Amino acid sequence: MKTLAIALLALFLFSALPAQANVGQDYGFGSRAGGLAGAGSTADAFGAYASYANPAGLAFDGDQRLLVSFSIIDMNTFFTPITGIYVENTYVSDKDTIGNVAEDYRATLGQAMGLTYRLFPDVMNFSFGITTFLPLAQTAYIDTGESFVPEYVLYRSRTQRPQFEIGFGAQITERLKLGVGMHMGFGLTGGGNVFLQTDASKPSTMRFSSSIKVKLAPVIGLLYSTSKNTNAMNIGAVLRLPVASDAALFFKSGARAFGSFAALDFNFNALSSLYYDPLTLEIGTSFQETRWGRGFVQLEYQAWGRFQSPDLLIIDPKNESCGSAPCGVNISGGKRPAVDYKDIVVPRFGQEIRIGRATWRVGYAYRPSIIRDVPTGPGNLLDPSKHIFTAGVGIDFRKFLAFEVPCVLDFHLAWHKLVGFRVDKTPGDENGNTADSKIGSPGYDAGGNLFGGGVTLGLAF
Repeated sequence: MKTLAIALLALFLFSALPAQANVGQDYGFGSRAGGLAGAGSTADAFGAYASYANPAGLAFDGDQRLLVSFSIIDMNTFFTPITGIYVENTYVSDKDTIGNVAEDYRATLGQAMGLTYRLFPDVMNFSFGITTFLPLAQTAYIDTGESFVPEYVLYRSRTQRPQFEIGFGAQITERLKLGVGMHMGFGLTGGGNVFLQTDASKPSTMRFSSSIKVKLAPVIGLLYSTSKNTNAMNIGAVLRLPVASDAALFFKSGARAFGSFAALDFNFNALSSLYYDPLTLEIGTSFQETRWGRGFVQLEYQAWGRFQSPDLLIIDPKNESCGSAPCGVNISGGKRPAVDYKDIVVPRFGQEIRIGRATWRVGYAYRPSIIRDVPTGPGNLLDPSKHIFTAGVGIDFRKFLAFEVPCVLDFHLAWHKLVGFRVDKTPGDENGNTADSKIGSPGYDAGGNLFGGGVTLGLAF
């Protein structure tokens, strides 16, 4: 058993990648949180994923010192098809094109691992924990999406890269626990030099360099229990500070288009906020209703007002070939359609019922849209509100294979129902030209569904 525990700890430390995602906020870590629609994460975070859910829960009470969980999650998107609209016009291109919007959003398929270890049980029950997520289809996927064509802005690549959370917890008093953690993001800086030759006797050249800098967002958690027994009422609170994983690209390009004449040199920068996690305050409670039933209520305040869409924006392009003289070639900078984002409140509710060795779960949550208005003007960023329905079951076992190790096998299913709405574009193009039509014209329906679920194996040493 000790050998198995050490091997599991080494595996977690090896898989702790310095990246950032939001699988926990969107779908929950582990099938217990998934089956409760995330309602039990803040006030009942006494499991292996406590370093994400509420680091105060790392200082759990009990005979075991090490909790380990392995999970697989699979969530698939099915958006309402958007067909027969303008996908190009003379504002962004040199022609008008009517077509269909590609539904090339990837499923969230990955493995999560959580570990909680009571490092010093006799010293304020000081503990630490790690939570990791690794996609199975690829190590990471980055896609800034479309700037003008209809785009479900939070579903492109938000859950398509590794995640790493670390936390520490301690027991301040007999009933009060405190935890701190770190949620990791990154900053990407890249540069490129390109020179194109049309003379077959001379080679074209290209150089690219990049660096990644880790960014940390602190997480603070509190957890209060009315008593030390398992029937206690728990009250939890978690504050997550915001972090943006951004990209800054610097390019120098040139082309010798006509024989040995002087080349045209173009320099430009591009900026993007690839991923954004908002300031979030979570408050929740769990309470024992009967000997076999436990209820969960949680409210989350998510500050999306400063969100920036992940489209890559070209900043201040310059033609430096001609000095102060006009070259006859002007390059336009990028432009992001104005969007009014808003802060939201997410309510979550869950219920557990214990029958024999099985614990049955149901959950519901409602996540409002982070976009204030329907995009009838320029731009087509979409984020429908959604109802989240979940169900699951956990089964206790006294042994894991040949080891005398208690274990739990959890399953859950999830359905996210996106609230549909109609987009009817106003007359004229994005520049006010009444002779043309906006991208997205004449209009379309937005909405859809997400289906999926997961399975979790939990071990206690």
